[in-house]
Amino acid sequence: MKVFLRIAVSLLLTYGLLSLTNSCTSSTRDNETQISTDSESEDWSEDLKAEREQLKQDLRELRDKIDEKIELTDQQLQRGTDEAKQRLTAVRRELIEEREEVEHTLKDVEKSSKETWNEVRESARNTFQDVKKEMNELGDRLADLFSSVS
Repeated sequence: MKVFLRIAVSLLLTYGLLSLTNSCTSSTRDNETQISTDSESEDWSEDLKAEREQLKQDLRELRDKIDEKIELTDQQLQRGTDEAKQRLTAVRRELIEEREEVEHTLKDVEKSSKETWNEVRESARNTFQDVKKEMNELGDRLADLFSSVS
């Protein structure tokens, strides 16, 4: 009878220890998964921040280039003929519209959240490309106008 009791107690203890070990291992695995997920989330946030900062920098540089062209246009306006002034004024107006569009997009990027980032990023990239293309076309027109004013 004592032997039977010892075997029963041994079995119960073994079962209890195995259950406890499995529970602890599962908990440890959950913690490791949580730590891994947190670290991936932080990396994702860092990637988002870096991408956002790069896009903001690109938009600021584009805005600065537009400002330079506006300044050059203003200088040419002072010494141009009436016809050249009208054409330069029209180009200046287009430059200002482009700058306002870039400013608006820059504000959207600055205000964007993680949830809205994909949409804002796509819109900002499209705006950047469109304005850049328009700037190239305006640059050609300005070069022609500047040569006619001089």
